[in-house]
Amino acid sequence: MAVYRKLAEKYPSFRERSQTTDLIVKISLQPWEVFRLDGVIFFSDTLILLPAFGVPFDIEQFRGPVIQKPIFSEECLKALHPIDQEKLHFVGESLKILSGTIRANMLSKLVNLWDLDLSNNSLLPLSNNGTGVNYSFWNLPYLNFLLATYTISQFLKEGREFESIGYF
Repeated sequence: MAVYRKLAEKYPSFRERSQTTDLIVKISLQPWEVFRLDGVIFFSDTLILLPAFGVPFDIEQFRGPVIQKPIFSEECLKALHPIDQEKLHFVGESLKILSGTIRANMLSKLVNLWDLDLSNNSLLPLSNNGTGVNYSFWNLPYLNFLLATYTISQFLKEGREFESIGYF
């Protein structure tokens, strides 16, 4: 999408785009705003979890992700620490904003409805109490490809994009 390419020119670091709340929200909403899809795909990177448990990495322009210290031994595994959730604050912040944006947009289109039942798709039935319509929500649909265990383990082992599928 042209709008994404323009934003990527302004913010050339893929890592910055995938770890900055405002940018995550803008990028995640771009296809949704144009096509009004049934959900939003959360813009992120599979490897954003790594620094949160002690594995620094870089994303080099022509090489892709590079793990500075690959995990190749039991000692390396023991050097990892439990996930520091504060280092992932942008994930929760972005999801809250995205959910609020989608909900507000859906509400703006439902003003004149008296009853609605989308079953498991996020809105509970609407009711009219004589003064207006009351809305209740469950989670609205968005897709999240944040965790990919095999991909992460391969990057940890290889330290970079892997050329063949191996065993960890």
